[in-house]
Amino acid sequence: MKNSFTFIGMIYQYNADEQSGLIMLSDGSNKTFTNDDWVDRLNSPSVGQKIVYKNSANAIEVKVATQDDINEASSAKKESKSVDEHLEYYISLGFKLVKDIKNDASRVLTLRSFARGESEEVIIKEDTSKIDIVRTLNGKVVS
Repeated sequence: MKNSFTFIGMIYQYNADEQSGLIMLSDGSNKTFTNDDWVDRLNSPSVGQKIVYKNSANAIEVKVATQDDINEASSAKKESKSVDEHLEYYISLGFKLVKDIKNDASRVLTLRSFARGESEEVIIKEDTSKIDIVRTLNGKVVS
Protein backbone atom coordinates (compact mmCIF):
# COMPACT_ATOMS: atom_id res chain seq x y z
CA MET A 1 0.00 0.00 0.00
CA LYS A 2 1.44 3.33 -1.06
CA ASN A 3 0.55 5.32 2.07
CA SER A 4 1.35 2.58 4.58
CA PHE A 5 4.43 2.73 6.83
CA THR A 6 5.86 1.16 9.99
CA PHE A 7 8.38 2.75 12.34
CA ILE A 8 9.97 2.11 15.71
CA GLY A 9 9.54 5.05 18.04
CA MET A 10 9.24 6.14 21.64
CA ILE A 11 6.41 7.62 23.65
CA TYR A 12 7.66 10.93 25.00
CA GLN A 13 4.36 12.28 26.32
CA TYR A 14 1.24 10.51 27.54
CA ASN A 15 -1.81 11.79 29.41
CA ALA A 16 -3.83 8.95 30.96
CA ASP A 17 -6.79 11.25 31.72
CA GLU A 18 -7.09 12.32 28.07
CA GLN A 19 -5.98 8.88 26.84
CA SER A 20 -3.65 10.38 24.25
CA GLY A 21 0.04 10.92 23.72
CA LEU A 22 2.92 11.93 21.49
CA ILE A 23 5.47 9.67 19.83
CA MET A 24 8.87 10.43 18.28
CA LEU A 25 9.41 8.08 15.33
CA SER A 26 12.68 6.73 14.00
CA ASP A 27 12.51 9.10 11.03
CA GLY A 28 12.43 12.07 13.45
CA SER A 29 8.76 12.91 12.96
CA ASN A 30 6.26 13.34 15.80
CA LYS A 31 2.88 11.62 15.78
CA THR A 32 -0.10 11.73 18.10
CA PHE A 33 -1.99 8.65 19.21
CA THR A 34 -5.03 7.83 21.32
CA ASN A 35 -6.06 4.76 23.26
CA ASP A 36 -8.17 3.81 20.23
CA ASP A 37 -4.88 3.43 18.29
CA TRP A 38 -3.26 1.36 21.08
CA VAL A 39 -3.58 -2.31 20.02
CA ASP A 40 -1.36 -3.88 22.69
CA ARG A 41 -3.65 -5.62 25.18
CA LEU A 42 -0.80 -6.81 27.44
CA ASN A 43 0.72 -3.37 28.11
CA SER A 44 -0.58 0.12 28.79
CA PRO A 45 1.04 3.14 27.14
CA SER A 46 3.62 5.04 29.22
CA VAL A 47 6.37 7.59 28.69
CA GLY A 48 9.67 6.06 27.61
CA GLN A 49 8.24 2.93 25.99
CA LYS A 50 9.75 1.84 22.69
CA ILE A 51 6.85 1.24 20.33
CA VAL A 52 5.93 0.09 16.84
CA TYR A 53 3.85 2.65 14.95
CA LYS A 54 1.93 1.38 11.90
CA ASN A 55 -0.06 3.73 9.74
CA SER A 56 -2.15 2.60 6.80
CA ALA A 57 -4.98 4.22 4.88
CA ASN A 58 -7.46 2.52 7.22
CA ALA A 59 -5.97 2.85 10.71
CA ILE A 60 -3.12 3.71 13.04
CA GLU A 61 -1.80 0.93 15.27
CA VAL A 62 0.55 1.44 18.20
CA LYS A 63 2.02 -1.26 20.46
CA VAL A 64 5.07 -1.95 22.59
CA ALA A 65 7.98 -2.97 20.35
CA THR A 66 9.33 -6.48 20.82
CA GLN A 67 13.02 -7.23 20.43
CA ASP A 68 12.14 -8.82 17.06
CA ASP A 69 10.50 -5.55 15.95
CA ILE A 70 13.59 -3.58 17.00
CA ASN A 71 15.98 -6.05 15.34
CA GLU A 72 13.96 -5.98 12.13
CA ALA A 73 14.04 -2.18 12.06
CA SER A 74 17.76 -2.22 12.86
CA SER A 75 18.43 -4.68 10.03
CA ALA A 76 16.51 -2.49 7.62
CA LYS A 77 18.52 0.53 8.71
CA LYS A 78 21.82 -1.34 8.21
CA GLU A 79 20.97 -1.50 4.53
CA SER A 80 20.90 2.29 4.26
CA LYS A 81 23.87 4.10 2.77
CA SER A 82 24.44 6.92 5.22
CA VAL A 83 26.05 6.93 8.66
CA ASP A 84 23.93 9.98 9.43
CA GLU A 85 20.75 7.95 8.75
CA HIS A 86 21.93 5.38 11.30
CA LEU A 87 22.70 8.18 13.74
CA GLU A 88 19.22 9.69 13.32
CA TYR A 89 17.60 6.28 13.79
CA TYR A 90 19.35 5.52 17.08
CA ILE A 91 18.80 9.04 18.41
CA SER A 92 15.09 8.58 17.69
CA LEU A 93 15.19 5.50 19.94
CA GLY A 94 16.55 7.59 22.81
CA PHE A 95 20.29 7.11 22.34
CA LYS A 96 22.63 10.04 22.94
CA LEU A 97 25.71 10.68 20.81
CA VAL A 98 28.77 10.61 23.11
CA LYS A 99 31.60 10.44 20.58
CA ASP A 100 32.03 11.17 16.87
CA ILE A 101 35.59 10.63 15.59
CA LYS A 102 36.33 11.45 11.95
CA ASN A 103 39.57 10.61 10.15
CA ASP A 104 40.43 10.75 6.47
CA ALA A 105 38.48 7.71 5.27
CA SER A 106 36.81 6.54 8.47
CA ARG A 107 34.33 7.61 11.10
CA VAL A 108 33.40 6.05 14.45
CA LEU A 109 30.29 7.08 16.38
CA THR A 110 29.46 5.95 19.90
CA LEU A 111 25.91 6.31 21.23
CA ARG A 112 24.56 5.34 24.66
CA SER A 113 21.17 4.89 26.26
CA PHE A 114 20.29 4.35 29.90
CA ALA A 115 16.68 3.38 30.62
CA ARG A 116 14.91 1.18 33.14
CA GLY A 117 18.12 -0.13 34.70
CA GLU A 118 19.62 -1.14 31.36
CA SER A 119 22.54 0.39 29.55
CA GLU A 120 22.85 0.13 25.79
CA GLU A 121 25.67 1.21 23.55
CA VAL A 122 25.85 1.40 19.77
CA ILE A 123 29.12 1.79 17.88
CA ILE A 124 28.82 2.71 14.21
CA LYS A 125 32.04 2.34 12.21
CA GLU A 126 32.39 3.58 8.67
CA ASP A 127 35.51 2.73 6.70
CA THR A 128 35.42 3.92 3.09
CA SER A 129 32.08 2.52 1.91
CA LYS A 130 31.57 -0.18 4.56
CA ILE A 131 29.42 0.43 7.64
CA ASP A 132 29.50 -1.86 10.70
CA ILE A 133 27.13 -1.51 13.65
CA VAL A 134 27.66 -3.21 16.99
CA ARG A 135 24.97 -2.89 19.65
CA THR A 136 25.48 -4.01 23.24
CA LEU A 137 22.94 -4.37 26.03
CA ASN A 138 24.33 -4.42 29.56
CA GLY A 139 27.77 -5.20 28.14
CA LYS A 140 26.66 -8.08 25.87
CA VAL A 141 26.59 -7.84 22.08
CA VAL A 142 23.02 -8.10 20.74
CA SER A 143 23.56 -7.14 17.10
